[in-house]
Amino acid sequence: EYFPDVRTSKYQRKDLFPGPARVHEYIEGENQLGVENIDCSLDLGEAEGSCLKSPLGLSAHSINVCHKLTKSELATTQNNLHVVCDLEKADQWPYNRHLSQPVALLRCNKITTLRHAGMLSASLKPYRMLSTSPLSQSWHLSLLWRTSLKACVDASPVLVQAENKWHLFIGSHAHNFVCVDAVSGQLRWEVALGGRIESTAAVANDFTQVVFGCYDGSINFLDCETGNSFWKFQTGAEVKCQPIADARTGLVWCGSHDHNMYILDALQQRCVWQHDCGGSVFGAPVHDIVRGVVYVATTSGVVTAVRSEVSMNVLWKYECDAPIFGPLAVHLHTGYVICTLVNGNIIALTPDGNLAWEGHTEGPIFAGACLSSALLSQVLVCSRDGLTYSFSVRNGKCLWKHLIGEPIISSAYVDEGLELVEEYNGNHVHHHKFRLVCVCGTSGNLYVLKVYAGSTAYSDPNNLGENRVPTVNSRAQAGKLLLEYSNKNRILEEKAQSPIEEDSTRFSTAMVPSSQVVGTLKLAGDVFSSPIMYKGRIFIGCRDNNLYCIQLNVLGNTRYTTF
Repeated sequence: EYFPDVRTSKYQRKDLFPGPARVHEYIEGENQLGVENIDCSLDLGEAEGSCLKSPLGLSAHSINVCHKLTKSELATTQNNLHVVCDLEKADQWPYNRHLSQPVALLRCNKITTLRHAGMLSASLKPYRMLSTSPLSQSWHLSLLWRTSLKACVDASPVLVQAENKWHLFIGSHAHNFVCVDAVSGQLRWEVALGGRIESTAAVANDFTQVVFGCYDGSINFLDCETGNSFWKFQTGAEVKCQPIADARTGLVWCGSHDHNMYILDALQQRCVWQHDCGGSVFGAPVHDIVRGVVYVATTSGVVTAVRSEVSMNVLWKYECDAPIFGPLAVHLHTGYVICTLVNGNIIALTPDGNLAWEGHTEGPIFAGACLSSALLSQVLVCSRDGLTYSFSVRNGKCLWKHLIGEPIISSAYVDEGLELVEEYNGNHVHHHKFRLVCVCGTSGNLYVLKVYAGSTAYSDPNNLGENRVPTVNSRAQAGKLLLEYSNKNRILEEKAQSPIEEDSTRFSTAMVPSSQVVGTLKLAGDVFSSPIMYKGRIFIGCRDNNLYCIQLNVLGNTRYTTF
């Protein structure tokens, strides 16, 4: 199997690639890092064994998806935390703001719309939470619902909004694939297949189909509304790869453990093109829609660039020094292809296949990098060493890193539906801006980090409306994040709390932490699934057989505005 020995940094290469069970055995055999003692201030539950209620007011028995939870089921052993259901605002999510077009949110902050797939667009305008005092450092995380999928859930959920409805698509080891109402947790439909499902899904063909891989070697196309099978394409081995869909051509790209990358036309039900990539394709490929290129990585460490338009042909190949487990990412402005390697390195390749920069972590990386439109200059990477890293997308410098104290083998996710702003008044009005990032440890601990995203100063404390003018950066437009300011000289040591103070021409943010844990929650099983977080709501699969929905409840002196 392709599997690392972190003591020797050498790899034994055999025909098969380790599944989550093998990874879990490896993790269990290693020394566990100590868990950081974090006060989460979660409320105690009511009577033991009390039923959860759905946001629609239905009991657990009437919708048959929310199970009875006792205090002992979800109590942590180290922090003595308990979970209760807080549904006060559940039926308001996502706060009556519907998108103008269908959209799918996928792991690593990738998006699919009717026009393209890539980073989140400006049409996903977040709610802004404005506080006149520092936002609480300890917030409530409450369980809204959980839905049983009958076996381990290692795939990551896909959150889809269409026709003012929000749905989740995900599969499990029980050979089933489901569609779940994202607001209530109610099961919409369920389909049985010929093998377990670890492949994260994608949406295709104008949001009419959901496509995913299966352990029986098939790539399945199902009707989004009914779950009826539209087409099934058979490959020569297991399919753990997440497909990607080209919204402009309707073609779907998906790799298999038979070493091939397949380009499929579901409408005509045919394979348009296939290519032997020289190794199993485990992580999702990525599409650079600006340059018309799809990048594919394999467990043999080879990255292949394929032209996605007109004629599919291989442009170049790059050989890395370690296998690649996680999905690739692309920075559309620079064209850099971000690759995370099992030996703990992260590299950026230029559009012509050369090495742009290389970063390093202290442990193996099993998940893909996260690129977010909310943190444009940052690449977030989670490592088996228990740290979440932020690298500069342009030069690979480590901007900050945060220790959560346990191994991480899933990707981080930035909540692009909510922006936190702390306001300070003085000679000028300062707005320090933050985003929330969800990170999940393998032992089932879910962490929410508050990450610094930039600052703005306004000259007139009494006029922060349409005509507000930043005084710090003359090039910045009114209300715009000062991205070039927010990351200048922000190289931090492990667990450091303050960035280096800026020069005298800028206002100081020396007391503003780059990252801090503001909430945590213990799930009942291990977590290999990557989360989706949108407007304070977290969706995550768990190895206790359940799909979870967690609500972040922010406390303190706050008011909600939009921009």
